[in-house]
Amino acid sequence: MSKNEDNIHKKAVYLPNNEPYLGRESVFQFDQVILSCLEANGKVAVYTHTVELSALRDKGDGSIYIDRR
Repeated sequence: MSKNEDNIHKKAVYLPNNEPYLGRESVFQFDQVILSCLEANGKVAVYTHTVELSALRDKGDGSIYIDRR
C-alpha cells in the first residue's frame, strides 16, 4: 500500500487539542442559528399537528402535498 493510500484509510479524530474549528466565532454563530431553527420547527410541528390544515393536507403516510383546488 502506498503512503497516499495509507493516509486515505486513516480516520480523522479531532480532540480539543487539534480541533480545527474550536473557538471560531463563525461556527459558534452557525450553531446558534441551528438551535433557533430547531426551536422554531418544534413550535411549528406542534401547531401543525393540533390544527386542521387547509391547503396543506396530510396524506396520512407522513408525506404532505399542497391541495391546489
